[in-house]
Amino acid sequence: MWVCSGLNQVRYDIFDFCVSRHRQGPEEFFANGRCNVQGDCYSGNSGIVRSSNEQLEFVACWGHARRKVVDSQTYKLEGETLLKMI
Repeated sequence: MWVCSGLNQVRYDIFDFCVSRHRQGPEEFFANGRCNVQGDCYSGNSGIVRSSNEQLEFVACWGHARRKVVDSQTYKLEGETLLKMI
Protein backbone atom coordinates (compact mmCIF):
# COMPACT_ATOMS: atom_id res chain seq x y z
CA MET A 1 0.00 0.00 0.00
CA TRP A 2 1.41 3.35 -1.05
CA VAL A 3 -0.17 6.42 0.55
CA CYS A 4 -0.10 9.85 -1.07
CA SER A 5 -1.25 13.01 0.69
CA GLY A 6 -1.59 16.47 -0.73
CA LEU A 7 -0.48 19.34 1.44
CA ASN A 8 -0.71 23.12 1.30
CA GLN A 9 -2.82 24.15 -1.71
CA VAL A 10 -4.50 20.84 -2.55
CA ARG A 11 -5.59 18.48 0.22
CA TYR A 12 -6.19 14.86 -0.68
CA ASP A 13 -5.32 11.34 0.42
CA ILE A 14 -4.78 8.53 -2.05
CA PHE A 15 -4.26 4.90 -1.11
CA ASP A 16 -2.72 3.01 -4.03
CA PHE A 17 -2.64 -0.74 -3.50
CA CYS A 18 0.04 -2.75 -5.30
CA VAL A 19 0.54 -6.49 -4.99
CA SER A 20 4.23 -6.01 -4.15
CA ARG A 21 6.59 -3.43 -2.67
CA HIS A 22 8.29 -2.94 -6.03
CA ARG A 23 8.45 0.62 -7.24
CA GLN A 24 6.62 0.02 -10.52
CA GLY A 25 3.26 1.13 -9.09
CA PRO A 26 4.48 4.45 -7.66
CA GLU A 27 6.64 5.13 -10.72
CA GLU A 28 3.52 4.89 -12.89
CA PHE A 29 1.51 7.00 -10.45
CA PHE A 30 4.11 9.80 -10.33
CA ALA A 31 5.09 9.59 -14.01
CA ASN A 32 3.73 13.07 -14.82
CA GLY A 33 4.04 14.69 -11.41
CA ARG A 34 6.42 16.98 -9.59
CA CYS A 35 6.34 16.63 -5.83
CA ASN A 36 8.10 15.59 -2.64
CA VAL A 37 8.18 11.93 -1.70
CA GLN A 38 8.40 11.34 2.03
CA GLY A 39 9.36 8.02 3.49
CA ASP A 40 11.87 6.08 5.49
CA CYS A 41 15.12 4.85 4.02
CA TYR A 42 13.54 1.84 2.29
CA SER A 43 15.36 1.60 -1.03
CA GLY A 44 12.07 1.52 -2.95
CA ASN A 45 11.33 5.09 -1.85
CA SER A 46 14.69 6.52 -2.82
CA GLY A 47 14.77 4.45 -6.04
CA ILE A 48 11.54 6.07 -7.23
CA VAL A 49 13.05 9.51 -6.71
CA ARG A 50 16.37 8.63 -8.40
CA SER A 51 14.60 7.36 -11.51
CA SER A 52 12.30 10.41 -11.81
CA ASN A 53 14.65 12.68 -13.80
CA GLU A 54 14.54 15.21 -10.94
CA GLN A 55 10.74 15.50 -11.02
CA LEU A 56 10.51 14.11 -7.47
CA GLU A 57 12.40 15.15 -4.38
CA PHE A 58 12.93 12.80 -1.43
CA VAL A 59 12.25 14.13 2.06
CA ALA A 60 13.03 11.82 4.97
CA CYS A 61 10.55 10.72 7.60
CA TRP A 62 11.24 11.48 11.26
CA GLY A 63 8.86 8.78 12.53
CA HIS A 64 11.55 6.35 13.65
CA ALA A 65 13.64 9.03 15.38
CA ARG A 66 10.56 10.52 17.06
CA ARG A 67 9.55 7.12 18.38
CA LYS A 68 12.94 6.70 20.07
CA VAL A 69 12.63 10.13 21.71
CA VAL A 70 9.15 9.27 23.01
CA ASP A 71 10.43 5.92 24.30
CA SER A 72 13.28 7.65 26.11
CA GLN A 73 10.83 9.77 28.10
CA THR A 74 9.70 6.67 29.95
CA TYR A 75 13.21 6.59 31.44
CA LYS A 76 12.93 10.21 32.61
CA LEU A 77 15.28 11.58 29.96
CA GLU A 78 14.73 15.08 28.62
CA GLY A 79 12.92 14.77 25.31
CA GLU A 80 10.54 17.74 25.14
CA THR A 81 13.05 19.93 23.30
CA LEU A 82 13.75 17.20 20.75
CA LEU A 83 10.03 16.55 20.20
CA LYS A 84 9.44 20.25 19.57
CA MET A 85 12.27 20.25 17.03
CA ILE A 86 10.88 17.19 15.26
